[in-house]
Amino acid sequence: MSLRGVLYCAIENPAYLEAAVMSAFALRQLEPELPITLITDLPLPIPALHQQGIMVKPVEIPNQWRSPGGFASRLVKTSLPEFSDFEQTLYLDADVLPILPIHEIWSYLEAGDLVLKPDVQAQIGQCDHIDEHEKQYTLKHCPADTPHYNAGVMLWRRTPSTTALFQAWKAEWQVFRQHDQLALVRALQTHPIPVVALPDLYNFPAHLLTATEIERNEVRLLHCLKGFVRVGRFRAIAERLMPESTQRALSVL
Repeated sequence: MSLRGVLYCAIENPAYLEAAVMSAFALRQLEPELPITLITDLPLPIPALHQQGIMVKPVEIPNQWRSPGGFASRLVKTSLPEFSDFEQTLYLDADVLPILPIHEIWSYLEAGDLVLKPDVQAQIGQCDHIDEHEKQYTLKHCPADTPHYNAGVMLWRRTPSTTALFQAWKAEWQVFRQHDQLALVRALQTHPIPVVALPDLYNFPAHLLTATEIERNEVRLLHCLKGFVRVGRFRAIAERLMPESTQRALSVL
């Protein structure tokens, strides 16, 4: 088992697979020695990715887990330790674009075994983008001021506690089979472990990015939320900020 590595997941949606490959190529350019694994159920030019040091783990999603909402990726996301070959794992959503080296991120594991950034909606009572039924269900189990974390960038160490948390998260996600973050909140209630706060620069919302942050080299992982992948904005941002790696990624797809 390797000490450290990065996982991506792209399930069902070719647009997100393209984004994950572009992100992985950007990360490879910035961190040449860092192991990278992409989990997917979609066809890929595996030899071309292997040449870039990007390993591919094919996965088959049973039909009963597929839905019109495209939430099957959450089944994999809540099962990530089963796919990780690393003692310390960094997971990046497909719409997270590395734009500067990230080697210092591993130091946050010195403070604890799980590292997450608080979501823009930092408490579950503030969540207005989640199915109301699931939100009310969660509020029956958790106070409204319970911290709400963004799971697009997750860093953890393999321990019995984090493994148990992921198992609880998977079980909680299966209650509604929709969004994953409220399920994580509920799992942390039943399997509490300290969460180390990840700074914004490792999970920065792209819609809040200004030239100031770029000029100051303040952002390392840019999270292209709000449907940027679906409307083509992720690709446009990648072509502007990471042109060389993006061109290489698109050449193999």
